[in-house]
Amino acid sequence: MFVCAEQYSEFLEANRCENSDDRYLQLRELLDALPDCNYNTLKFLMQHLNRVASHQDENKVCSVNILHFQYPQFTQ
Repeated sequence: MFVCAEQYSEFLEANRCENSDDRYLQLRELLDALPDCNYNTLKFLMQHLNRVASHQDENKVCSVNILHFQYPQFTQ
């Protein structure tokens, strides 16, 4: 897991913020607080999954499918 249980709940809470500017700022602060190793690994993974989703016409893997597949990995 890239974030500890306490941080995970903070990420969920920040994501519930209705104002998109405030949500962005809260999530940015949480990401900046991650240890470099965790942040860099998460960044690499997100970039990779974005590349996979960008080829959904060829690989039939859309962002929703990635979410269903990867979400359990983030929450364990």
